[in-house]
Amino acid sequence: MSSIWAQTTEIQARPSLVGNITADVLVIGGGMCGILIARRLKEAGVRPIVVEAKTIGSGITKNTTAKITAQHGLIYADLIKRGGIERAKQYYEANAQAILRYQALSEQFSCDFEAQTAYIYSKDDRRKLEREAEAYHKLGIAPKIDENPPLPFNTAGALGMEGQAQFHPLKLLCA
Repeated sequence: MSSIWAQTTEIQARPSLVGNITADVLVIGGGMCGILIARRLKEAGVRPIVVEAKTIGSGITKNTTAKITAQHGLIYADLIKRGGIERAKQYYEANAQAILRYQALSEQFSCDFEAQTAYIYSKDDRRKLEREAEAYHKLGIAPKIDENPPLPFNTAGALGMEGQAQFHPLKLLCA
C-alpha cells in the first residue's frame, strides 16, 4: 500500500556527502524527529548535520498517521493510578504544548495543519471508556462521548479529545 502523503508530495533526493564536513551535533535519521531536532539545535546556535540512509522522510514519517494528539490510547486513568494527578497532568500538558508548537510551525510552513477531535474506541468494554472519561474530568479535559461512532464495525462507543490536530508530514519536511 502506498503512503497517502507520498501520493501528493515528492521529496527530492539530495546528493551524497562528498568530502568532510564539520558540525557540533550529528543527527542520524532524516524523518520528522531528526529534522525537527536539527531545526531546534540550529535555532539554539548549534551546528547540526542530518544524515539519512535513503531520502528525507522516506521511512516511518512517510507512513505516519500524522495525527498530533495527547490521546495515546486509554492511558490517563492508568497514569493517574500509577503516578498521580499531577504527573498525568504534566504528561497531558507536554503533549498539548507539542500541538501548539506544530501549529506555530504550520503558520510558517504550509503543511495542511487542521484542528481535529481525536477519538479512541472500544469494541466491547464500555467501562474502559467511562474510566478514561472520569480521568479526563480529573485532569480538566472535557471528554466527548460518541455512543455510535461512524465506524464499519460495532463498538461500545468512542471517547473524543478536542483540540488535537493532523497535518501533512511530507509537506512540512519539504518546507
